[in-house]
Amino acid sequence: MRARGFTLIEMLVVVAVMGVLAGMLMPALNAAKSASKQMGCGNALRQMQIGNAAYAVDHRGEYVAVHLPTINAWYGNPDFREVMEWGGGTTAVPRRAVCPDSWTFKATSATLPSINLSYGANTSDKTLGTAPVGFRSGAVVRPADKMAFADSWDWWVNAYNSAKFDYERKPNNTGPSYTDSLAVAYRHTTKVGIAFFDGHVEHRRRSVVEVGTTPTTEQIAIRKNLWYIDAP
Repeated sequence: MRARGFTLIEMLVVVAVMGVLAGMLMPALNAAKSASKQMGCGNALRQMQIGNAAYAVDHRGEYVAVHLPTINAWYGNPDFREVMEWGGGTTAVPRRAVCPDSWTFKATSATLPSINLSYGANTSDKTLGTAPVGFRSGAVVRPADKMAFADSWDWWVNAYNSAKFDYERKPNNTGPSYTDSLAVAYRHTTKVGIAFFDGHVEHRRRSVVEVGTTPTTEQIAIRKNLWYIDAP
């Protein structure tokens, strides 16, 4: 006797069931992928602050300067780069050192992407001019509450520009515009990764990070507690 095969109706039912199952699994897979990227970002941020603390031990308690006239940006500091094992140069870093969800990671095919479109250092709203901008470890008040590094569009960030980020309006993955400068990046399902001075990392939603140019009473408290490094 010849074995009976599937009928057309049975095949269509099987395909339909498989489609339903795939539709049910996709959100879970996407969520797992996003969580994995967020974890990778958190690890990179944590390593930077651990390296920052190690740098301070070797530099009389001085954290790596956010800005120096001769070096320009914190990530170009050769001693800090040596601690982080980033190699020579002034901007390139290993891919493990940038956020997997950042524009520089997605758009750069090079092995060593630039870090300045992935993470920024908190300036505590100090002006970057001819004078160095840096912080002593002993001057950081409540280090578990103060931002050291964060997801960003720029190499430095401040509270007044914390409302500028428009990553959600870049469906074509175009590069950051001028209006995004100095802005923390809410790129992890509207959350921003933050490395605090005590070394721990959190991903915080926009409402507890954003301050803006005309802050409310609640935002003034956020600015003092999170952004102003030497504020009690």
